[in-house]
Amino acid sequence: MNSSEKLFVELFDFSESNRYMIEMIFKGIDGEESLKQAIIDTRLKVEEAFENNIKRAMELNILPERDSGLQAALLMSLFEGILSRWLFGPVSDGSHIRSRTTAELAKEMVRFEFFGLLGT
Repeated sequence: MNSSEKLFVELFDFSESNRYMIEMIFKGIDGEESLKQAIIDTRLKVEEAFENNIKRAMELNILPERDSGLQAALLMSLFEGILSRWLFGPVSDGSHIRSRTTAELAKEMVRFEFFGLLGT
């Protein structure tokens, strides 16, 4: 779990420091195909890192055996969604997402990664 939390902290910190680049990634870029491909490759590498962590957790019997590729895709979608809301909104009236630190977001991501909605 520590490696996952560290990975999320690094990703959130990088995204916070490079907000405009992240916005460009989320909104897309018209025209430059090599830049589009670099963005796709980066996203796939992040998802691959998630999958490697999931596989390792399965090897250590921390997580049950499942389709690690599907689990990584779900986690990537969750990460991109939270990151987008944290940096750019929108968030619901009662949400505190935008006031969370990178460490708090990372901790919640890992909790969800390993324990789902139950959080236990």
